Amino acid sequence: MRRRLTQQQIILKTLRFTNEWTPSHDLQKVDTPFGWLGTSADRECRRLVEMGKIERKYGKRSNGTRVALYRAKQPIRFEIWRVPALNKIIKTPIYDEEV
Repeated sequence: MRRRLTQQQIILKTLRFTNEWTPSHDLQKVDTPFGWLGTSADRECRRLVEMGKIERKYGKRSNGTRVALYRAKQPIRFEIWRVPALNKIIKTPIYDEEV
């Protein structure tokens, strides 16, 4: 049986997958390819920021209210794999540590 991912792991994988600034309201009550994120996802994002796993900045909506934007920290390096059978080069991001 496959082990379920924690909320923090799902958030981190989702932010790494999108690789762009994501508003906090887009991370609540949503089914991602990695699992369900509930209403406490914004709280988990704040914890991940405190742990130094993700970055946060503030932006403004069109109606003038402030919104928190989150992004996964950028990888520290890339591993490059050459696959001659497929005639492809694969770049794998390496992060400092996992959650």
